[in-house]
Amino acid sequence: AIRHVLITAIIFPKQRQNEQDDSFETRKSIADYCAAFYQLGWVSGTGGGMTIKRGSQIFIAPSGVAKESIQPQEVAAISIDGQMLNSVKGKNISACTPLFMLAYRHRAAGAVIHSHS
Repeated sequence: AIRHVLITAIIFPKQRQNEQDDSFETRKSIADYCAAFYQLGWVSGTGGGMTIKRGSQIFIAPSGVAKESIQPQEVAAISIDGQMLNSVKGKNISACTPLFMLAYRHRAAGAVIHSHS
């Protein structure tokens, strides 16, 4: 069967000012959204990906991890310029990161979801 790829850019409300306080909350949001998207059938196992931009940081779900089981501490952070800010030992960031970065740079997205559904 042919799988269609859906890429959606979402613009979130005004960014908060304290990026440090948002770090865990944003990582938890990614884990929660990935689990919800799995339940909805929007992502399948390790397929697809999710990122959220908070200030100058972009939080990225790990590659090769079942979306329904992602933990907040498995979510990495990079800068808007693509520099690794926080890597997670034994986890790779999404292979779709270059695609996500295009949405951030050219569409002013607040989050990017890449779905295989």
